[in-house]
Amino acid sequence: EQPMALRSWYDAPWLEDAIRQGGILLVLIVVVLGALRPLLTRLMSAADYAALQSESVMGDGETIEVQEGESLEDIKGSFREYIRAADLLPDDVEVQLRASTVLQLENRFEESRDRAAAVLQKDPKNVQALILLGNALASLKDYAGAAEQLEGAISTDPSRTLSYANLGQIEAAKGDLVAAEAAY
Repeated sequence: EQPMALRSWYDAPWLEDAIRQGGILLVLIVVVLGALRPLLTRLMSAADYAALQSESVMGDGETIEVQEGESLEDIKGSFREYIRAADLLPDDVEVQLRASTVLQLENRFEESRDRAAAVLQKDPKNVQALILLGNALASLKDYAGAAEQLEGAISTDPSRTLSYANLGQIEAAKGDLVAAEAAY
């Protein structure tokens, strides 16, 4: 009997098999991901994608619905319609809150502040209006007023975590890092 010749580890048949299997697995992964990604993209509409996004300016999970194929001009047009509806329905709290949100998205903070304040005249405990007013005031650099509104929102509904986060950001903007950390 002849003794088996010693092979080095890199000549071992198991290593060749492992490399082949790894290569095949890598090719399968690339093919599957390459084929599934476009398919999933086609199946998921823009509205579905928007629904997956985090909380909006108001913090209620409300989003501006985007339809598939909708252009930026279409979206801006819908913003104008929200504001027009609010002008026509000054006593409708929900419409006023939506208009205030849209105005904030358009960086029209004075108008947003005014609409949120008008809602609070009718319903002083409206948490959504308190948050919107606080955000508008913060954007206008009235940090003390913004903090007051957000503290009111927290005292009215302590379960809304976004109110705490907003208050923390305002306190940090004021330079009070201790109060900012406490708010978070």
